[in-house]
Order: sequence, then C-alpha cells, then structure tokens
Amino acid sequence: MSIHKISGSDHNNLEKIVDSQTLKKNEGVKGKPVTSKEDSRLKKVDTVEISSDVRKLQKTLSNLKSELKKVPDTREEKVRDVKARIESGFYDKKENITKVANSINEAGLRPLGS
Repeated sequence: MSIHKISGSDHNNLEKIVDSQTLKKNEGVKGKPVTSKEDSRLKKVDTVEISSDVRKLQKTLSNLKSELKKVPDTREEKVRDVKARIESGFYDKKENITKVANSINEAGLRPLGS
C-alpha cells in the first residue's frame, strides 16, 4: 500500500498518525511496555497488572454466576402453594386481605393512577 499526499497531509504526518493509533491500540498489552520506532522520547507506557487475589475473585465470581444460571427463575413449589391457597379461598378471608393490603402499603406500593 502506498500513501500519497492527500489534502495537504504529507507521508510523514500520516505515518505518525498510524504509529500513534497503533500505540494506543497496543498500550499495556500483557503488561509489556510499548515503545515507538518514531519517537525515542517514549520509553514506557503505564501498565496494569492484576494480582492473583483479584484473579481468584474473578474466578469465584464467574463460578457463582454459572451456578446462579442453573437456578430456575421461579420456585415451582411456591407457585403450587399459592395456586392451592387461591383455589381453597385462603386469600378471600377478610384477615388475609387485610394482611396483604397492609404489606402492600408498608412496601410503599400504590395503585396505578394514584
């Protein structure tokens, strides 16, 4: 590929831009310092190293997320229990209606439109 003078830019300026973009793209890769062929003043770039403790935490978090995915979104036994209570009329009793209403009120939930 050849680079020719474009819109007032010369080959040298374009080469510096390309080198600069390459430096930005490769900064800190695997903790190795990045140096530029064009600019001898640039010796090192800041690097980031992840400690073994943090790596262990990342692995633990990954394992927990994996285990969490195995847990179903609904607990079928709870759903069956509530369905049985509805069918038996449990929630139709005045004392249960009051308990549910108080629980909703204490949670700060309000009816739509109020």
